[in-house]
Amino acid sequence: MMDALKVLKVSRNADFQQIKQAYRQAALRYHPDSALGSSDPEQFRIVTEAFQFLRKTYETSRPKVNRSNADLFSENGKNTESDVSNAVELSLEELINCVEFSPDRHIRQVALETIASRRECMGFQYLQALLSRNGFDSRKDVIWALGQPGLEPAREMLIPLVGCQDLETSAAAIRSLERICLSNRTKVIENLNRELSGGKLFFQKVYQKLKRFLIGSQSSNGQLGDLLIRTRQLSRDQLELALLLQKRFPLLLGQILRHLGYLSISELQHAVTLQKNYRFG
Repeated sequence: MMDALKVLKVSRNADFQQIKQAYRQAALRYHPDSALGSSDPEQFRIVTEAFQFLRKTYETSRPKVNRSNADLFSENGKNTESDVSNAVELSLEELINCVEFSPDRHIRQVALETIASRRECMGFQYLQALLSRNGFDSRKDVIWALGQPGLEPAREMLIPLVGCQDLETSAAAIRSLERICLSNRTKVIENLNRELSGGKLFFQKVYQKLKRFLIGSQSSNGQLGDLLIRTRQLSRDQLELALLLQKRFPLLLGQILRHLGYLSISELQHAVTLQKNYRFG
């Protein structure tokens, strides 16, 4: 029994509810359908066997237990597809507890993605509160969780983040919007154009003009962008979005492209080398 308790990481005095919660978190982490690329079938088998042993021990010692609430598996002890779904199907409250209190970042991330995928009003309200929470260290985890293919209701939460003061958050929001639906890139471009054409960034544009006057403009941006399009490493709408974001955050074009995930560092280095050869060849 002590080995089973150790496998599920619960104390010797844990009640069945604590054991069941520990198993659900372990199943959420290790099962292939919910672990999102970090599954561990062998570990899933181990925690399942540990839970089955503890469940039977608990039922033997407490024969009046409500089996409809206790059983996560069929009577023959073999896990079916529906039983596995029940094992990892936590309530919204339990998922929120995973986000707030689990020390395992992977479990927190899976819980966030599960909350988003359910499209429940209360769940979206909770995720919105996390995005608005001052000092919340895992804001980017919430943004990633919202970026699920076809999850259009999340768009209204992500679009406002594109124009925030943090480039990493802006780029993460854009990547999630593109994962939801690639056509969202057009909406991001429209949003950035609208923001830049208004008075919101007036003083920043004045600063950029003064900076270009004092140290000169980096005309290589246009050449680099044209080269990337000619070599089909970048599409025109990707370049347009990157240049708009560059106006919002005055950094090198390569830095913007890297944050957006459009090109890796090695690809950028290769492109810059080609650009130099093209210019001086």
